[in-house]
This record gives sequence, structure tokens and C-alpha cells, in this order.
Amino acid sequence: MEKYEIIADELDGIEISNQNEIIPEYIEQKASEMGVVIVYGEYEDVVLFRGSITDAVEQNATKFKSTDKNGRRGYQIHISKNGEILENTNECIQDDCPYHKKFIQENTHNTVVAAYGRTGVWSFYLKRKIPFEDFELYDSGNLRCIGICFSMEDFKNV
Repeated sequence: MEKYEIIADELDGIEISNQNEIIPEYIEQKASEMGVVIVYGEYEDVVLFRGSITDAVEQNATKFKSTDKNGRRGYQIHISKNGEILENTNECIQDDCPYHKKFIQENTHNTVVAAYGRTGVWSFYLKRKIPFEDFELYDSGNLRCIGICFSMEDFKNV
């Protein structure tokens, strides 16, 4: 079993009991030590990174609006190979915007994590071809988020 699969397995099915600590601290620490990144949505407009990347991305802060091949609306979050969230300093957030295209061209070496809201549930996937494992978080028995875990080592070697 891969490191990211171990962490995802520990997270899968967690019931959210306290909004200030959705992911237990001991799992965050273990993920960090193992070189694993945890990505999940906290509220309607916040994407959290824990483990090897610790950051929070608010809606429209560092990402572009996007539509995937299945027509789902969402956001693309650009991350450098060293785990830094890349900030789009332009106001333009549309797919066909020339500033968006320039930003993407300048950062083609970066892997993109795309987050899509689906009927009030966050779900995530990696746009580049590196392995990842998903997990489900629940709130009062209702699915709240489908997060992902991936290895920073795999991420850096893309």
C-alpha cells in the first residue's frame, strides 16, 4: 500500500464533529512526515491543503473558473513543484481570458489540482497523471466532501 493510500484510508469515513479540526492533527502530522498532501473542501468557498502542503485557498484567490470535460464547473488551483500555491494576480478568471492563457503557459511545469462543487459536495482530482487516492468526509451522516491524498515525491517528478 502506498503512503498516500494509507493516509486516505485513515481519513475515509471521518465524521466531522468540530469545524475547527476537520482532519485530526495526528493524521496531518503523519501525512507531513510521510510526504503526503491532503486536499479537501471546508466550506463552500475554501479548499484546504494539509500534510506536506499547509495552506487554505479561498474562492477566486489563486485559481481560475473552469469547466471540465463533463461540464462540471469548478476551479483550478496551480501549485509549484515545491508545494507553493501560485497566485493569479490578474482579475480575469475565465477560461478564454488572455491573462489566464498566459499564466497557464508560464506555469506549464506545474501540476494542477481541480476542485469541483457537486450539489454542495466538494470533490477533487489531479489534472496531471500522478496517482492519488480519494476519501470521504461526512457531516451528521451526510457526505460533505470527497478529498484526495497524493505523494509530494510523485508530484515533484511529473
